[in-house]
Amino acid sequence: MINHKQIKGLAACAMTSLVLSAEVAAAPISGSIDFQGMAIELDLGSGVFGLDLNMDSQITATSGNAFAFVLNSGDFSSMAGPAQLNEFQTDFGGNGSHSLASVGGFEIELTSAQVNDGSSGTSFADFSGEGIVRYIGGDVNIDLDETYIQWQYASASNALSYTLHISTLPASPVPLPASAWLFLTSVSGLLIARKRS
Repeated sequence: MINHKQIKGLAACAMTSLVLSAEVAAAPISGSIDFQGMAIELDLGSGVFGLDLNMDSQITATSGNAFAFVLNSGDFSSMAGPAQLNEFQTDFGGNGSHSLASVGGFEIELTSAQVNDGSSGTSFADFSGEGIVRYIGGDVNIDLDETYIQWQYASASNALSYTLHISTLPASPVPLPASAWLFLTSVSGLLIARKRS
């Protein structure tokens, strides 16, 4: 038979684990960043295109360029200017993902790419896809969730001037932590034990 002392101890353990899990929960990233500049576009055959974005790439000077999170924001408006972007192929060379850039403590990785039909006639090349943004460290020491992004690349008719827009996707529901399940199970056990006694 469970006594009151055991019940109190079990409840205290469950509450402690719940509080600890809340403290270490990561914060989601949200927002967007825009790049512009010059690019070399190569048709590599079999529906694969190569993009060299290192020609005069710039972070666009707009106040909306930021990845935001709970305690602060990675505001890129003050960083407007030269940006180092890695060249890539639309099939990522069979690697499954491609590191595009590191900006302000954030790393942007592309995980998929597709060639759009360009039927709008407004661009010479039109690519889009998805990826991940992760916080790799900076002025703020905080644990941030890896967050899914979508990206859109379009170039002007001269095939040199391009824009690249990257924005985060709405966060998917976070699963209930194991410690929360422990707490709920403990409370249920306490209620059943109390009913029996």
